[in-house]
Amino acid sequence: MTGRIAASLALLALGAGSGVPVRAQAADAYKSLLTIHQEFVMLREPKVVAGMADYTPAAMTEQRRGLDALRTRLGAITSSSWPVSQQVDYHLVRAELNGLDFDHRVVRPWQRDPGLYVDAVRRAPYTDVPAKAEELVRLRTELQAVPKLLDQARANLTTPSGELAGMAIRQLEMSDGVNQGEPRRPTPPAGVIGWYRDLLERLPKHHPELVTDARTALAAAEDFRDWLKQNQAAMKEPAFVGLDHYNWYLRNVRLMPYDADTVRLLGRREEDRARTFLSIETHRNRALPPIDPVKTAEEHERRVLESERLIREFVQKQHRRSSRPMPSGSCVRAESVISGRSPRTAIRSTTIFTPRFPGTSSTATFSARTRTRSAQGTATAHAGRDGPSTSRKCFCRPASSTAGRALASCSTSRS
Repeated sequence: MTGRIAASLALLALGAGSGVPVRAQAADAYKSLLTIHQEFVMLREPKVVAGMADYTPAAMTEQRRGLDALRTRLGAITSSSWPVSQQVDYHLVRAELNGLDFDHRVVRPWQRDPGLYVDAVRRAPYTDVPAKAEELVRLRTELQAVPKLLDQARANLTTPSGELAGMAIRQLEMSDGVNQGEPRRPTPPAGVIGWYRDLLERLPKHHPELVTDARTALAAAEDFRDWLKQNQAAMKEPAFVGLDHYNWYLRNVRLMPYDADTVRLLGRREEDRARTFLSIETHRNRALPPIDPVKTAEEHERRVLESERLIREFVQKQHRRSSRPMPSGSCVRAESVISGRSPRTAIRSTTIFTPRFPGTSSTATFSARTRTRSAQGTATAHAGRDGPSTSRKCFCRPASSTAGRALASCSTSRS
């Protein structure tokens, strides 16, 4: 009893100095945490002026000062008396601030990695033409920004890595075959430079007024590639960050209880597991002919539908899911609301069960992070930066049985 009374008196004393109840103080502190997180979301992205991201030393110094101020404010918050869910929020915000701190102290991509600037200019030529008025303005702005941004890159890359420069050269000259958002082509253009040439072939018919800007952007990309090749041998900065830095990153940014050696061990175990199952399946199906790579979009579509038919037959045979068909033209939506108002939603894993096609079902697991998109199975999630967001995935049965597509995806929207 004495202990309980003492604890009660201590709690009263915490709020006595200000005359504010303890719960009210905690609520105000949590609001301060959310404010810090919202300011951080605005701070972490480089400022964009006339379509060009600003990675100059002055801009990065300003970002560093803003980060230090936010970390000071966060350090003044005591979260030990908060509910566990809010303490989780606190540590997630701390991890995000640590991540930007790691970028400034260790990674410094604006100084070390030419690929940062290649990534910044690679998407403009993906634009479909003829373009609508709004898209046309964006394309013109982005094309005109390319020479300025690549000039900025030469000045900013004061300690570039030769290995990272080699990767940037490859990205400029070669297709990686992954198709990261590029439009479909029977033969993918040769890297970012190839895509600017592709755009130049399409513009004269629909938007001849942009040909000069596109030609100038292409020349800037080629000049940047040549500059990298000429100076790569003198770029002595290593690409790696070192074990000590990596271990700090795992603990303080990823919030993982592992060090580099454990992560390596886990990775090897998963690789061994994958190779083992691949060997088992290869042996089990050794009498079947090999599967040839898909060569056309039509063949890809046919294989998708055929695979779904096989899955549907398997599910029905095993009696693992209901085989009740969806009505023609209907759509079932799996939805996960991710509120940007609470940093706790920056990392959340959810398993959802969704009807996918008449007579079939699928289970999808997704993870959402504030800065990244993760897709596993059939669900996609994106945590909002400016406020609450909703991740949606729609699985539809076409109204016409002759429709070419069996699935339809809802894009991520914000509420």
